[in-house]
Amino acid sequence: EKVSKVTITFTGDTKTTKGFTWYTSQNSKKSDLQVVEKTGNTIDFSKATKFRGYTTIPTNAKNEYLHKVEATGLKAGTTYFFRAGDSVQNLWSETGSFKTAGVNKKFTFIDIADTQAKSEDEAILSAQTLAKSIETITDAEFIIHNGDIVDTGMSEIQWDWVLNNSGKTLLNMTIAPVAGNHEEDKESFAEHFNLKEVAGTDTKTGVYYSYDYGNA
Repeated sequence: EKVSKVTITFTGDTKTTKGFTWYTSQNSKKSDLQVVEKTGNTIDFSKATKFRGYTTIPTNAKNEYLHKVEATGLKAGTTYFFRAGDSVQNLWSETGSFKTAGVNKKFTFIDIADTQAKSEDEAILSAQTLAKSIETITDAEFIIHNGDIVDTGMSEIQWDWVLNNSGKTLLNMTIAPVAGNHEEDKESFAEHFNLKEVAGTDTKTGVYYSYDYGNA
């Protein structure tokens, strides 16, 4: 039993909110998020702020549960630790971290595309590339992904390959993803990322959304 395919995204005011998505087996119904401000190297989740989200059965993985939660009321320009999971079962992801946007300041981000993989070997290569980018650009505050995240959107095993092999990076970095033509299948993009789509739009083939960050 484990928490998998964790992603951190922008859901509103980038200074005060963050979105989270993850998957589990259907033994885990609750969608719980615990967030604690980074004040040192020790992490005490007994003092965490707690958020609860919603759980659904995803379109392309009928034997799993999809979980989405939004954290709100955060402080600008602040680093937090978090864990996602099910408080009833005491089932949690590994500890991750994220940073909120500062107020009207310049910032650095990483821009990538085409992590798509037709095999797990290719997904491992893309995960290594992603990890190297973070290692190289140490002050990056988020990643923009320009699309073609997987090769075939409705193939859940490909999301397993790409998101889980990149798991350590994605647990510690917000991603601003865009749907490519490879994710235009049956809600496959929208279900893997917690994004606030423009009201009334159809999310079957992707998500229209926007965000302000720092001075941009």
